[in-house]
Amino acid sequence: MDIKAYISSGILEHYVLGLLNEKERKEVEQNIIKYPELREELDKIEETLESYASNNAITPPVGLLDDIMGQIKPEDNPPLKADGGTKPPQSRFWMYMSVLALLAFLTFLWLFIQKNHQLGEIQEQKNQLQEECDTKETELLGTIDILRNEGGLIIAMKGTDNAPDALTKVYWNNEDRTAYLDILNLPAPPSDKQYQLWAIVDGTPVDMGVFEIDPNDTLVSAPFIENPAAFAITLEPAGGSVSPTLDDMVVIGQVG
Repeated sequence: MDIKAYISSGILEHYVLGLLNEKERKEVEQNIIKYPELREELDKIEETLESYASNNAITPPVGLLDDIMGQIKPEDNPPLKADGGTKPPQSRFWMYMSVLALLAFLTFLWLFIQKNHQLGEIQEQKNQLQEECDTKETELLGTIDILRNEGGLIIAMKGTDNAPDALTKVYWNNEDRTAYLDILNLPAPPSDKQYQLWAIVDGTPVDMGVFEIDPNDTLVSAPFIENPAAFAITLEPAGGSVSPTLDDMVVIGQVG
């Protein structure tokens, strides 16, 4: 037998705590008779448990021991043979029960801490979602205010042959002197290019700046341009161009 492996398996601790069935218990008792090292290890385990239990003892309710002992059949826990040791006396019983109770409490405490940690993570996720919802609500209310303002125009810019499915809108308000670009559907540009917005004033394109596509925020503030006749978006080199590249026009829409 591999004595070290047998000891490290924890079977001796289970034996002392009465957690083995009859067959396993008899096997341990036979091995204790055969191998003195196991007898020594068993004594150490009993001493350790007794010391631990005495320091963490739990006083049982009056009469509980009699109730438990009355339900235990003698054959369920027979004593050891004379040459193999003795059954742990009843004075040790409550010490072992105290250890088991303490272990159960520590297990419950660990589960409680884990549960609290999970609840904390869930609450944090909930708060984050609430913040995102509040932000979206603020953005939506802002968009509604833009649409409701008097003196505003909505200019739809439809896709050209370069992007037939593309669609954007410009919310232009002469009274408030504001302009917003609503990116409804634009294909992602190449990595070395950017979209650029233009206003057509008296037949001349006026630069309104380049912009990025943000799927989480499709409404982009744009500079106000007076008396536009149309708006258009072209695909330009990164950083924008002085004049639009007409061959790369993506959308265009007339005012009025």
